Amino acid sequence: MVAPVATILAWLARRAEHAQVAARSPAPRSARSTTIRAAGLVAVAIIPAIALWIATRQPPDSDPSIAPSPTRIDESAPFTEGVQAEIVGGTLPLAATAGGEPFLDVEEGRGVTFIASREVDGSRWYLVQYLDALGYLFGWLPERSEAMSRLVRLAPAECREPTMGWVGSLEPADRLRCFGDQKLTIEGYVIEWGGSDPATYLGTPEWLANEGEFALTLAIGPAVDGPVVPFHLTSELLIPPLTPRDGPIPAERVVLEGHFDDPRAVDCRHEAARLDAPPMDSTLSELWCRQQFVVESWHLVTD
Repeated sequence: MVAPVATILAWLARRAEHAQVAARSPAPRSARSTTIRAAGLVAVAIIPAIALWIATRQPPDSDPSIAPSPTRIDESAPFTEGVQAEIVGGTLPLAATAGGEPFLDVEEGRGVTFIASREVDGSRWYLVQYLDALGYLFGWLPERSEAMSRLVRLAPAECREPTMGWVGSLEPADRLRCFGDQKLTIEGYVIEWGGSDPATYLGTPEWLANEGEFALTLAIGPAVDGPVVPFHLTSELLIPPLTPRDGPIPAERVVLEGHFDDPRAVDCRHEAARLDAPPMDSTLSELWCRQQFVVESWHLVTD
């Protein structure tokens, strides 16, 4: 595609140059000269447009196994489960409970995922989840809030075959929505993970309700920037071989078999360990744990 475009640009440039020369010369009174001048003017006009198209043209997604960025949807579409939104034009105040007072402001530019809604005193409240420096947090937003106008609706993520790249690039709420308690098999490299330091919440049971200590990734390097799936191990399982984030890449890859929506999530409880962490009731604690990937078994890839 590059060669034809370059050829066209070169041709148009020559036409523009000829047009400029013709403009400086005495204008002949023939129809042919008029046509040449017109063609040159057209060339001069469309060269910048073509150059701009090339500069701003986005290449196709090189890896179809990785979830693409969400796209905008009709602004009149309802905020149903899975709908994502980007905050624009100011911060987004969220309450810690449905019907409560604002607890924190989510900064402009961040995204939120709509999970559920609840009626409180005749008003609808939306439960959303978002990512910030403390991790993935929950908050409640009233439907009648002026802040709703600061949200740009984005389409829900697609639910495709659960490859490592696809699962790892989805939001936690989308992983639960798409795969439920389905048994999944994903392959990659195991790295140390962990949450914020100090911890945002202290959870029980510790093995499930705290941030996963390890994660599976497709990329290895000082900054793991690709799809990542944090996971949790029961005490009966040994820790898979770890890969240092700064490499070198080992010959062995690890295959994990596990699931989201673990039934033991019903016992999860979280206590805020920081003053700026919104409290989680038993319902939100269970939901957070249901979003976690629990490993049933693992083995090394052998060729």
